[in-house]
Amino acid sequence: MGRSVTEDSTLCVCGHTREAHEHYRRGSDCSLCGAAACRRFRVDRTAPARPSSAPGLSPEKN
Repeated sequence: MGRSVTEDSTLCVCGHTREAHEHYRRGSDCSLCGAAACRRFRVDRTAPARPSSAPGLSPEKN
């Protein structure tokens, strides 16, 4: 059966959602962190699942 958490609500280890790693160009780096900080989406298994009604992009980390 399918996952209970939508892929859009899954966080990367950089703290942003999968949506921040999707582009209209080549690559899978985080659009908010940049390629130097986060080159690809990696599931953060320590973060609690966000509800599917949460906004797509999380705020930038300080």
